[in-house]
Amino acid sequence: DVDLRRSRAAMSTAVSLHVDMVCEGCAGAVRRLAAKIDGVTDVDVRLDAKTVIIRGAGLSAEDVREKIAKCGRETRVESAA
Repeated sequence: DVDLRRSRAAMSTAVSLHVDMVCEGCAGAVRRLAAKIDGVTDVDVRLDAKTVIIRGAGLSAEDVREKIAKCGRETRVESAA
C-alpha cells in the first residue's frame, strides 16, 4: 500500500493558474469547471489572489488552462509541477 501511495503521489501534478476572477460567482464557475476535468483530485481557489491551484493525476497545464478559460475570464498558467 505504501508503494502504491508513493507511485500515485509521483504521478500527481499541480497546475497553478492566474484567473481574473472578480467575485464569488467567478470562483464558483472555476470550481465547477475544474471538477469536470479528468484526473482532478483537489481544487484550491483563492479569489483574493486570483489564483487557482488544481491537483491531480496526468494533468496537462495547457489543457487545464483551456478548460478553466471557458469561465470567460482571462486565464494563464503560472506554474506546473
